[in-house]
Amino acid sequence: GKMASLVACQSLNKACREMEIVVRMANKYIDEQAPWALKKTDVSRMKTVLWTLMETLRHVAVCCLPLMPASADCMLDQLAVKPEHRTFSSLRLAEAVVAAGTPVNKPTGLFPRIELDAPLVADERGAEGEAAAARAADP
Repeated sequence: GKMASLVACQSLNKACREMEIVVRMANKYIDEQAPWALKKTDVSRMKTVLWTLMETLRHVAVCCLPLMPASADCMLDQLAVKPEHRTFSSLRLAEAVVAAGTPVNKPTGLFPRIELDAPLVADERGAEGEAAAARAADP
């Protein structure tokens, strides 16, 4: 629906904003539902929460394919999503939904954490000032 039309008209900034909203909502959901705690008290509910997250991540990964194909494919591989179910149109297909109990591949980090020796400090000149300084320094 919405993502396909945003990507089709190359409104990539809007598409990224929409994806950010979904990812933030999923993050809030996992924090609030706490499946690690449900494992001790309500295994059935834990399974529902994890399935909901898997299905949400499937949608996120498919929507990210045009923007970050390698990362999205890696995510879909980890979720065991078949290659034929990696299209916008597949998001509406009942047979593309992650089946309950689907084993997933061992997760690997898609975006490794970057460790910095020193914290980044904003320059008071800002981006425009930096660009001007770079042009002035270039002979």
